[in-house]
Amino acid sequence: MNISCFLEARIESIQSEPLPADYQFEWLTVARLTELRENPENSISDTWNSLLEIHQAECLVVLADEVVVGLAGVKTGMVSGELNHDGDLRTKLPIELPADMAYLFGVHVVPRYRGKRLYAAMVSLIAERMSDRGGKRLLLTTECSNFRALKSVRRMGFTQVGHTVLIRAGRICWANYPNENQIGDIRVGRYAGDVSG
Repeated sequence: MNISCFLEARIESIQSEPLPADYQFEWLTVARLTELRENPENSISDTWNSLLEIHQAECLVVLADEVVVGLAGVKTGMVSGELNHDGDLRTKLPIELPADMAYLFGVHVVPRYRGKRLYAAMVSLIAERMSDRGGKRLLLTTECSNFRALKSVRRMGFTQVGHTVLIRAGRICWANYPNENQIGDIRVGRYAGDVSG
């Protein structure tokens, strides 16, 4: 079962969180991502290359002496299901964003660096970049059972604006989408695993 919560925040209302002094951040290019992946201490999935190249997403990394300790992606426009799923490929759900919104995805902090407010700092850096480009809102999705993530993003100013549901049991599939596949001005596609229609 996948219950995906859609959470939105106005960029102006996101509480700014500075990056701690011992860390640096970079917006990655494919070449820089390849360079960082050569370091065995950096466990960056090779899917990030295709996310940057094919899906035209942007990736922010937080570094401690060339070691990646945090990673986050952001995308505007049409968000493919490859950027929005919970690890089970049946839960891939495309989203079409309005022009003033950016989608935040793949946010990860290496476990031993958690508790240093790096997640909040990455969201702040992304919000600043999107604001500089005329963006007004950020959107993210997470499993409704991911209470830790929900608590963190709500603390930053995100509020739930809707949800979708996918339940599969053998050949039985049931999906529930918002009315007319709209969550406010966000257009939602169909789950990859929704074989009902």
